[in-house]
Amino acid sequence: MEELQPHIKLKKGDLHRYIIYPGDPARVRLIAKFFDDPKQIQFNREYLTINGSYKGVPISAISSGMGCPSTLIGIEEMKHIGAETIIRIGTCGSLKNNILTGDIVIPSAAIKEDGMMYEQTITLKNPVKPDQQVFNALIESAKKFDIEPKTGTNRTHD
Repeated sequence: MEELQPHIKLKKGDLHRYIIYPGDPARVRLIAKFFDDPKQIQFNREYLTINGSYKGVPISAISSGMGCPSTLIGIEEMKHIGAETIIRIGTCGSLKNNILTGDIVIPSAAIKEDGMMYEQTITLKNPVKPDQQVFNALIESAKKFDIEPKTGTNRTHD
């Protein structure tokens, strides 16, 4: 039997390769309304998981709860069981006057200043960058809907 991940309570084969990763479990239920064949497969702690497909592509949606620690725990456990592309979606604040409520933000890099990362070398000089192919696909997709996304470096913190 495959090893069950302790927090998300999933094992290899339970998730699809592509993951949409909001914080709030209620958002997973909203996302699943767009799936062709949604099926809830697990709900443990803050991690609600619904599998389905969108336009024939198998996809999973799983919630992370609030904050960097639970988000990182979920990512690590998903990676252990085969997740390949995880797209974190949700809300954020901004310190820039040109980013307004409702704007779409697609970060080109992230400075992680949360408690989970203090021992790592992710700083202003060395931010984390997304997979370039995924980043480009997100930008291209937004533009297909006449959305001009905001890009640049964001900052995460507890």
